[in-house]
Amino acid sequence: MKYFTTTSIAAIALAAFTGVAMAGSYTPPPATPLTPPPAAAHDWTGWYGDVYAGHWINPAAGNYVGANIGYLTGSSTFLFGGELGLLYDPSAAYSQVTIDARVAAPVSDSAMVFANLGLGWDNSGVNFAKYSVGGQYAFSDSMYARGEIVGQRAISGGSGTTSSLRLGVGMEF
Repeated sequence: MKYFTTTSIAAIALAAFTGVAMAGSYTPPPATPLTPPPAAAHDWTGWYGDVYAGHWINPAAGNYVGANIGYLTGSSTFLFGGELGLLYDPSAAYSQVTIDARVAAPVSDSAMVFANLGLGWDNSGVNFAKYSVGGQYAFSDSMYARGEIVGQRAISGGSGTTSSLRLGVGMEF
């Protein structure tokens, strides 16, 4: 029994000594700082609608208001879609309807550039080709601001070209 007690005390002392030595030599790994995950790029795909105000540059005929509704699909590199637009110029009692094809490209997490090409009809009987270039900036998950330069060229029922600037705000659904 004396042997068992002596061996037990020696084993406990050895374990305590070895544990202290190991604990003293342990160096914890350096702490890694917590970093938030990178912000996800804005998802421009899906339905959207916007309202805008515009100003005629050529001819310098005044201001107008309008609205668009459209849909975009594609990848993180290129987007494709279509847009239906309505425009009204109260100073001339002028209105038009347009339908456009749209191609767009995100240029940052919250911005994209786009080009539209389409056809339109107005209340004076003119059919025209419509083209535009512009950009959009998302200031929330579903709200954005939009600006574009628009040109129109009569193809029947009239002649000439027009150009204008538009600024608007919109919502994605």
